[in-house]
Amino acid sequence: MVLLFQTSVFAEQHPLQISIIGDPIVYQSYLQLVEEKGGDPMTISDYRSSYSFRPSISLLLLKQALTLGGLDFEFDFVASTTPARNIRMVKSGSVLLLASDMWISEFDNTVNRSLPVVSKDEFTKGFFVHEDSPLLERTWSLADIREASVLVEKTWYNDIEVLEAHGFSNIQFANRADAILTMVKRGRADFAFFEFPDNQQLAIDHPNGRFLPISDWRVNFQQSRHFMVSKNHPLSEVVSDALDRGMTELQQRGSLHKALEAAGVLNPRVADWRAVPDIQ
Repeated sequence: MVLLFQTSVFAEQHPLQISIIGDPIVYQSYLQLVEEKGGDPMTISDYRSSYSFRPSISLLLLKQALTLGGLDFEFDFVASTTPARNIRMVKSGSVLLLASDMWISEFDNTVNRSLPVVSKDEFTKGFFVHEDSPLLERTWSLADIREASVLVEKTWYNDIEVLEAHGFSNIQFANRADAILTMVKRGRADFAFFEFPDNQQLAIDHPNGRFLPISDWRVNFQQSRHFMVSKNHPLSEVVSDALDRGMTELQQRGSLHKALEAAGVLNPRVADWRAVPDIQ
């Protein structure tokens, strides 16, 4: 009865203002994705576009899930480029939601987690070099791969942990994610560690040129990813319940699978590539 009362009270506020924190570049990509697909996020069923990056697709899924779960709302977006701060803000209740799904290891008893956006073993990444790099022509053994230098953003703690667990010891760090490909082009590391894009060449297009993955190797992630909802916010239970109802609907429609394919998370082009084994 308490939950029904809460729902009816919040329903009188049309629409709800749902505070959400994340990178403003991601939010802009989400808005451009929606605009390119016709302007209404709820009519999008083909998720492929020129703005279908994993973070923008994640935010679109969040919007769709909450709406399908029964909420009439608008995002009250809080711009912040510091992932650690964003998580702290949600856990404290200063902001209700993160603007992207997160690894399950980031969750504790201050937050609720949604049903999985990406399930265990679904998430995979590869090793990217500039299209002019001679490294593309090499045949890479497992030992060669593990000895190569791999560049990641310094706060990608789960990526770092996964690489270490798979035997990589030469891990280099960038201060910003948007600097990684530039640094690889300049020879600061052998590889950039990224998801595979949804295109025939598996190519990442960048102002410094096109970046391609070395063939036949990938790394699988064991953790699942979920949306994070603060328990210390008055809308916590209403939003968490709506989110799981909507995620269930997206799963049943097949929309979640299609969205993850468009984002490059589920990529049939690398399904037969060798996965670097865990050293433990």
